Amino acid sequence: MEFKSIRLEKAILNSLISILMLIFLPIRLEGVTKSYISSLEWEKRIVLFNIREKDNRVFERIESWVNANKCQIEERNIEIIPFISGENHQYFFPIHLRSTGVWLIGYDGEVKAYSKSFELLEQIADLIDVMPIRKIERHQDKS
Repeated sequence: MEFKSIRLEKAILNSLISILMLIFLPIRLEGVTKSYISSLEWEKRIVLFNIREKDNRVFERIESWVNANKCQIEERNIEIIPFISGENHQYFFPIHLRSTGVWLIGYDGEVKAYSKSFELLEQIADLIDVMPIRKIERHQDKS
């Protein structure tokens, strides 16, 4: 009788494990394919933008800005991360941002500037250049 009870408990336990795996496996798989923006802290400065739907004008404007400022972007260690309605295939949208627009996020993960307007793109280099770490980087580059 005790042996049957142990087998029944094992069967129930195996069933519970299978159910839990079915519940949590998709979350785990999604976590493998996407990263959090915070994974870039202390490695990259981030220019993140979020638009409601795919707007070719906005993408053309951003692409034009990127092409015109490649050296500045590289020199300032900027990662550009686009979101459409909060979706990106590589990163989870930082839920605390919650709206559309452009954000400049520093090495420390803090929002340094935000604008609903894409005019902020034209100010990015100047905003970064007054940051303390950037001043140190510039000084080190000279030496």
